Amino acid sequence: MVRAIIFDCFGVLTKAHWKDFWVALPSKELRSGARELNKDHDNGLLSLDEYRQKLAKLTNKSMDQISVIFQETEPIKNLKLLDYIRELKVSYKIGLISNVGTSWIDDKLLTRDEKALFDSAIYSYQVGMTKPDPEIYLLAAKQLNVEPDECIFVDDIAEFCRAAEKLGMKSIVYDSFLDFKKKLIKILGK
Repeated sequence: MVRAIIFDCFGVLTKAHWKDFWVALPSKELRSGARELNKDHDNGLLSLDEYRQKLAKLTNKSMDQISVIFQETEPIKNLKLLDYIRELKVSYKIGLISNVGTSWIDDKLLTRDEKALFDSAIYSYQVGMTKPDPEIYLLAAKQLNVEPDECIFVDDIAEFCRAAEKLGMKSIVYDSFLDFKKKLIKILGK
């Protein structure tokens, strides 16, 4: 029986500027190097300024081009999904796991009412681990006071969904709101 639904942030609750930037890099080596820098930042090993400078140097991009990744423009929220989460919260515990290197989600993205939708929010920089580390998923289940097999994990990255599945969670790779809702209804048997 499903008792909790755990959401990713970037690419699910908001547009994933990092993913767009990363995919557009011209070589596997650049993508690998950029991903390692991103992981170090998300784990709290690099400050935001250090990360930006190293990423600009690695990719030969200007600081203006790099700033787009960090959503320094107005955030693009997935308002349909946030409204649907309000409906889901009546029947399910709601969690959030995000690979993020700063407090941007709490400070800039989510309003007070939107933050209240989540019974648990785990940010990688605070816990020193990132998806797909199994421990971050287990921590989310523990904070929600449920077993992993009672959870559905939602992320736009298939690798992160597969990691959740290995722990017994059901998962949905997020492509669009309508696709997500259809898959969720099927899993819930409604």
